[in-house]
Amino acid sequence: MEVKLSLAGFRPVKQGILTLVCILLFDMVSYASNTVGEKSMGVSMWTNAVALMFFYVIINCIIAMVSGAKANYFKESLYTFLGLGLVAILVSTYLSGFSMDEAGSFRWLLVVVTMCYLIFLAIINTIQLLVKFAEKLGSGPKNRF
Repeated sequence: MEVKLSLAGFRPVKQGILTLVCILLFDMVSYASNTVGEKSMGVSMWTNAVALMFFYVIINCIIAMVSGAKANYFKESLYTFLGLGLVAILVSTYLSGFSMDEAGSFRWLLVVVTMCYLIFLAIINTIQLLVKFAEKLGSGPKNRF
C-alpha cells in the first residue's frame, strides 16, 4: 500500500488557521506557565506570535513551490498573511496587556518577517518562471548541426 502526501491541497487559509491555533495554544501555555512576571509573559506572547508567523512564511513558501494555480495561490497567501498578522497583533495585545511597542522591538521584527516573506515569494515566482521558460525552450524543435 502506497501513501501519497499531497501538499498542493493545503491552501493558505488552512495554513493561516493552523498557525493561529498554534499561536493561541502557545500563548495559553505561556500564560499557564507564568512564573517570571507580567512583563516576561507579555514578551513571550509577542515572541510566540512573531515566531509562528515566520513558521507560516516558511511553510507557505514551501507549499507554494508545488501548488497548482500560482496566481490564485499567491493572492490567497498574501491576504491570509495580512489577516494572520492583524489577528496575531490583536490577540497578543489583548492577552499580554502590552502593545507592540511596550513589549519591545516586535514592530521591527514583523517588518523583517514581512519583507522576508515578500522576498521569498518573489524568488519562488522567479524560479518557476525560469523553469517554465527552460521547459518551453527544451520542448521546441532541435537545431542540429
